[in-house]
Amino acid sequence: MSLSHTQAVDPELKNLIEEALAAGLLGPNSEDSRIAGIVAAKGQSRLSLQDRAIWEARILPILAKPFSVPQLKMTLSRPDMGIQEKIA
Repeated sequence: MSLSHTQAVDPELKNLIEEALAAGLLGPNSEDSRIAGIVAAKGQSRLSLQDRAIWEARILPILAKPFSVPQLKMTLSRPDMGIQEKIA
């Protein structure tokens, strides 16, 4: 089996992608969110060449920027993120 098939998904990258999606930084049902979902679930090695180009050009720059406090508050206050009380 090749190395690309044995690599596990990076849990920190997966969490970052999930936070970015929850904060609305990657549009829902967009090509960017689809590609980010592939990386979160299966790893970067599963991207096609076209998807990898989009990952590197559009998604990585978003993930590389620190999230603002309002974005994090919005993410943490979402019921689907497991936190029920609103963050002040």
